[in-house]
Order: sequence, then structure tokens, then C-alpha cells
Amino acid sequence: MEEKRVKNTGRRTFYNQGISGHLTHCQVSKMKLSTKKIFSANSSNAPQYSLQQQAKKLLFQLENHGLGLLKYKLIFGDGGETGKKHRAKNILQPDFSVYSSEKESLINLSLEYVGRGDPLLTHIVVKVPSLKYESPLRTAVFFTSKKPIDVKLTSKYDHFNESQWKELVKKNADDQGLEGGDEFRAIAYVDMSESESDLSRLLTTRSYKEIPLENSMIAPYILVKLLTATKKNYEVEFLGFIGTSFNASEGEKPPSITPKHISEPGNNLGVKKRVKKFEYVSDFDKNGLLFWIGTSEGEKLYTNPLVAGQVRVTTSHNMYSTDMRVEEIIGRSRGSSCYWGGSSPQWFILDLKHRRLRCNGFTLRHGYQASNSFIQDWEFSASNDGVHWTVLFKCPHPPFRRPFDTKSWPILDGQEYFRYFKITQRGNYSMGIGTTGGGSAFLCIAGFELYGDLLMD
Repeated sequence: MEEKRVKNTGRRTFYNQGISGHLTHCQVSKMKLSTKKIFSANSSNAPQYSLQQQAKKLLFQLENHGLGLLKYKLIFGDGGETGKKHRAKNILQPDFSVYSSEKESLINLSLEYVGRGDPLLTHIVVKVPSLKYESPLRTAVFFTSKKPIDVKLTSKYDHFNESQWKELVKKNADDQGLEGGDEFRAIAYVDMSESESDLSRLLTTRSYKEIPLENSMIAPYILVKLLTATKKNYEVEFLGFIGTSFNASEGEKPPSITPKHISEPGNNLGVKKRVKKFEYVSDFDKNGLLFWIGTSEGEKLYTNPLVAGQVRVTTSHNMYSTDMRVEEIIGRSRGSSCYWGGSSPQWFILDLKHRRLRCNGFTLRHGYQASNSFIQDWEFSASNDGVHWTVLFKCPHPPFRRPFDTKSWPILDGQEYFRYFKITQRGNYSMGIGTTGGGSAFLCIAGFELYGDLLMD
């Protein structure tokens, strides 16, 4: 590559603002969700999360434990419906829709599992509407069975309270027997009826509760008994059922899971940090972080994440020519030269924005169409403020041998999570293996990928 004068060597930052994400699991992925924000209860200045973001956070945390949202459908409800807007099946949809009954007394809702395999239930998630609704859910009892439950057999729970529930838990621990002729078991008691001040705080910040079962339960059928409405009816915004599945028909045994040992799998659907792993298999495989971001976290066909506005890329100099695009620095396709420079050092910085990665590997692609102009005397570094940098990898020699060649490196001692990642070439490029001198101060990179553990705020 011949050295040419670069007229403008000022720093440029390339980015787009805002693009909404999509949900990633079971029925959550199919909902048209509101962009309404919910504040963290910890601080008035804490980050705001849409329901989309909250559900994603829960799902990532669940995946760490091999869990997910189990899919059920409503097969029976005796509460009536106040109209299409408040229909009973809304209770299974995390999209700000609300189920409002016509009854003033208790309500029974029967659910059937419609996912794959056999469901193993570990946690229940309950969300009640804000205080603008007349009568949010206060208490409820949940039952499970291997066949539909006869509501009449559960009548003794119609006025159930917390002390009775504790007695039942002790009884179950002693004999492990089912009730109703071994047909069903009461598995959870939900109490949202805190003091008025606490309830107000709960419902205006995070109105989710996550209830771990004492023991994981095979749950093809669930009966929900809504209790103690304080006014004319009940409003329930969402019921979620968490667990995993197995194939009993193939002789597979249910996984051994103790729910109470999984501490807050979603931490009220919004604030607990969680980790997603990206493991290297081959150069520019589909297992990398940037590919995952470019697919809207696995929900769409790949789009360059810089074009999609999901990341920022900053370069030390303008691109060499106007037909070179900065997004090619982190692109996946080969065949387009991409370089910039004119003076030393040359670098680019990738900003993951709200994401944080503990990097354990990375991949580069040479950005020139000939067997020369290879990066040399370079380093890979990371930062959380874009000012103070930690060097993760150094290499004095050119790693490439061919046009658009690729190479990957492990990071063996990466312990910290970082927001910014930087490739820096301190001097001139190499004209090829075994050559000395003759290079120019340009950095030629046309592909970049990261691997490791992702920690999202």
C-alpha cells in the first residue's frame, strides 16, 4: 500500500442513538411491549428499565441456572371478564395488560402447560398493577397437579392465611403427601398485602415478587386461587412460572433443583447483574459478543452493531478514503479494505455503552487486499472510563500473512469487566513477514470480535 497524504487527521466518533431491544424467550418474545419505565426501588437516580429490559434481565439470570419461563395457557376461570381489554388470559402476558374480574369473591384460574417436554416448576413470579387500580391482588394460593384440578376439592383454601400456609409447609415437609386423593398439592402462598406505606412503595417501584418453591414440582396443571379482594374485584397484571423441562417419555428423570438455593433469580425483574458467556470456537463464528449484539440479542438477522446504534467506534484518524466505512472495523464480511492513519499512533476504540465484558479472547481481520500492510508493534487494552487503560495483550510482530487474514488470541488473566476496548498500533505497519522498514503509519483492520463473560447493568 502506497503512503498518501491524509488531509484531515482529527479524531472522529461514529455512533447512532437508540434502538429498542427484543425479548428472548417463550411467550415474552411475542408480546408487543410498552416503553413505560419502572424505577429501581434503591434510588431515585437509579437507571430506569422498560418492561422489555426487565424481562431480559430476568431471562439472562434464569439462563445462568438452566431455567426459563414455562409457557401455560388458561383453560378455566370463574371470575368473569370486564371486557376484551381485561380478559383473563392477560394474566400470562407481561405487556402491561391487566386482568380484571367481575366477581367480588375469590377467583379460581386453571392453567395447562403448553411448552415442550414435561415442566419442572421452581419459582412463581407475581406482578400486580399500580395503585391507580381499585383492587390489586393481595393474596393467592397456587396448586399443582398432573391432571386438571377439581376446584371443589380446594374449597378449604378459600379463606387461607399465612399462618395456615406455614402449617401446611411443615406438614408437607413431614409426609411429602399430596391432597385430594393424591391429585394436587398447594405449592405456594403469595402475600402482597403489606402495610399501606410499604404497599405504596412496592407498587410504585417494583410490583413484582418472586417466590421460590420449597421443592421443584412437576406441574402440567396449575390452579391459582386469588383471595381477599378489598373492593369490588381483582386486578392482576402478570403471573409467570419459572423452571425447566425434561422428557419423561424418553426415560429422562427430572433435574435435581432446590429452588430456595437460587437466590433471587431475577431480583424483581430489573436490577440484579447477571452474566452471559460468549465462548470462542472459530474465527468470526456466531458465538461472539458483537455478533450477538448485531442480531438484537438473538432475535433478528445480523446487522452491524454500529449501524444499529448499539455500540460506538472512535478512530484516531479519519478513514483513508470516503468509500471506506468505519463500521467495517467491527464488521464480519471480508473483501473490503479498511484503514486509517497518517501519523503515529493509530487506534480504534469500541464502546459497548451500557454493557460490560470480562474478555477472555478476541479476533482481528487484516484490513487490506494484499499480503502486506500488516499490523505490528500493537496492543489490545481495555478501560471503564476511556482514559485509564489496562493492557490485556501485546504483540510486537505482525500476526497476518495473507489478504484479509484472520487471527484470534486468548486473554488468560482477564479478571475485570470493561466497557471500552482499544487496538493501538504504535508505529508503522509491516510490509510482510521477514521484511524490515518500508511501512507507513496506517492501521488496517476490517473485522473485530470479542469473547468472554458479559455483565449488563
